[in-house]
Amino acid sequence: MKDEAGFSLLEVVISIAALTLISGFIIQMFIAALCLNRKAYNMDMGSNAAAQALETFKGGHMNAGKGVVTQYFDKNWNEIIVEQTGMNDAAYILTVSAVVESIRENDVYAAFNSNGGYVIGTEQARLYRLDAVVYERKENDEQERIAGLSTRKFLRAG
Repeated sequence: MKDEAGFSLLEVVISIAALTLISGFIIQMFIAALCLNRKAYNMDMGSNAAAQALETFKGGHMNAGKGVVTQYFDKNWNEIIVEQTGMNDAAYILTVSAVVESIRENDVYAAFNSNGGYVIGTEQARLYRLDAVVYERKENDEQERIAGLSTRKFLRAG
């Protein structure tokens, strides 16, 4: 009765073991891809938030009287007000620091050329350089930098 077709028990066990090993590696790759995708998404959203904050400042809609402006975001990148919701909801922190530079005549000409010919009088303008950094809040209030942008020097009224 050796003519019976089919697989032996040993062959089935070896096949299942091989399938389990291969499946384990594939699942690990999916998990790693998911983590990297989330990290890339957060870096992209952080860069967008930093760029928007820099453009808001450059447009004159943000005051840097203290030199540093801080914004907080929840885990879905919605801006939150920490005074209302508390710091526990803040998953991401954006800081924009404005450094006021001294104005030299060369800087005015450089700003004139980069602004397409628009000039602000030096007596009512300041020369700024902006740095924006986005941090992700970790456990125990540790922070990991996920994005950062800087501007060149530019003139802004007042």
